[in-house]
Amino acid sequence: MVNVQKATYDSFVAEQKMLVDGMVRIIADLERKYNEVLKENQELSNKLNALENKERSNNSQPVLYADLFKKNKLDNVETNILNAIRLEKKE
Repeated sequence: MVNVQKATYDSFVAEQKMLVDGMVRIIADLERKYNEVLKENQELSNKLNALENKERSNNSQPVLYADLFKKNKLDNVETNILNAIRLEKKE
C-alpha cells in the first residue's frame, strides 16, 4: 500500500516539476520579450524627441526665400506618428 502511494506521489511530483519548468521557460521568454519591447520603446521615444526638436526648430526659424527650395517637410510617416502621439497625450 505504501509503495503504491509513494509511486503516485513520485508521479505527481514529476508532473508538477514538468509544469513548473514549463512556466519558468514561459516567464523567461516573457521577460526577454519585455526587455526587447522596453528597448524598442526607448529608441522610439528618443526618435520622437529628436523629431519634435527638429520640428520645433523648423517652426521657430523665419522662412527665408532660399528655404522655399529646400525640402524640410517631414515625411508623412513622421507626421502621422507625431499626430498620433499628440492625440494620446491629450487623452
